[in-house]
Amino acid sequence: MNENIKYLIKTTVDICQENGIDDLSDIAFSEKQESVWSIICFRHFKNYDIKNLTNIYSWWDCNYLDYAVNVKKELSNDKNNEISFQIVLSNEEWRKVLPTISGLRSRRRFNRNFDKIINEKFVKIKETNCILKSKYNSFKKNGSQKKDSNFWTGKYECINVDCCLFKALICKEPLSFEDVSINFTFIRNKIEHGPLANKQDIRGAEKKLIALTSITDGSDVLRSKMLLEKNQNVKGIKIHILYCNALLVVAFFFNTITLK
Repeated sequence: MNENIKYLIKTTVDICQENGIDDLSDIAFSEKQESVWSIICFRHFKNYDIKNLTNIYSWWDCNYLDYAVNVKKELSNDKNNEISFQIVLSNEEWRKVLPTISGLRSRRRFNRNFDKIINEKFVKIKETNCILKSKYNSFKKNGSQKKDSNFWTGKYECINVDCCLFKALICKEPLSFEDVSINFTFIRNKIEHGPLANKQDIRGAEKKLIALTSITDGSDVLRSKMLLEKNQNVKGIKIHILYCNALLVVAFFFNTITLK
């Protein structure tokens, strides 16, 4: 199969899954940037060029190189393998997670702190060693005219690359007093595996502290402290080595400037 059409099929399937679309044939063609066709065009071609947009639609319409057939087949396979479950956040829990929403008004999403909340609920429900991370999540755009679109959609996966992958959604915007149901549907079933070591997220004030420490104590001392902290942790929490190395390079740069 043509590599370009294979990539287009994968892109189209991913976008359909993210938006809860079972069949693109039900979606009318539109040049608007928020339309599904435009989203496919931008993700595939990295632009909204009208020629590329109309090409994608015509390829679908005439089933060019089995584009439509293969997309429908992939979506059908996912649907046949679906296993659904639900995580419910009480109204109090929902109010606590609202501060984890970040991004511009038109591109709002949950930040990584929400992953921890989902993990805690998921582990209790499924009694699993999985650790989940978000591949993608987004809220419905403010002012969107799509009455049937979901309030929030996302895709989550286990950090074990061979394990579970599933889509998630909140159908309607909850009222201020309501509990919130998050619907999860497995795209790829989970497998049995042992405990996983979660990677440490280093952000914000902690980044600044690490940089300042490396300048004050020296990069070798900082590396020793990091290794010591890692070994002292029973769970063996992993630190992103590449990220830390980048910080050490920055620290070396600042040290060089200071010496000059």
